[in-house]
Amino acid sequence: MTVQINTDNSRPDRGTATNRRLAKKRVQCLNEVLCFVSSSVLADSLML
Repeated sequence: MTVQINTDNSRPDRGTATNRRLAKKRVQCLNEVLCFVSSSVLADSLML
């Protein structure tokens, strides 16, 4: 019987964590864009 020890410190779920981080960044960017657009529309409507 042989026992194999994983000597590299790589985690198999690293790709999942990266995908979650990218998804959070995309949502944050989308929220910033929508906030900018809505504030621009509000400013434009106030000027009229």
